[in-house]
Amino acid sequence: MSIKKLINPPFMIFLILVGIGLIFKFTPDGIVLEKNIFTNILSLLAIVYWVRFSPPSFLVNRKALLGSYKTEKLIQSGVYKIVRHPIYSADIVLGWGIFLFWPTVIVLLSVILLDIILFCWMHLEEKVLIEKFGNDYLEYKKKVPMFLPRIF
Repeated sequence: MSIKKLINPPFMIFLILVGIGLIFKFTPDGIVLEKNIFTNILSLLAIVYWVRFSPPSFLVNRKALLGSYKTEKLIQSGVYKIVRHPIYSADIVLGWGIFLFWPTVIVLLSVILLDIILFCWMHLEEKVLIEKFGNDYLEYKKKVPMFLPRIF
């Protein structure tokens, strides 16, 4: 199977949903940590982070949902100058925010599965983008972090 067929957003979403479905079916539920004002605040911050990074990345790169191999030009503006993978970044942070809001074993395992799949996809996409854009992408990669923005 070629790398381009692996980097297929509908396939990725299907894989995540099947995994989460299996987790919900076979994992007993239990509380991992107590829900309190701190976890609620962090959950709210995760939602704000998602709103800041995910929708603007679709506006800047309308082909983002089609996959990196269909992207025609290297976009380095908007949220793409803050992180290289803003959509995945937003989904990872939102997943952990959901866990803090519903701190159960099932949600924890689902978030871990989501993170593993998204990190694998980020690395696969990076290979395609390096192949497609060469040194331009390598220079961009040196300047911009993969999924968490630099604070300083």
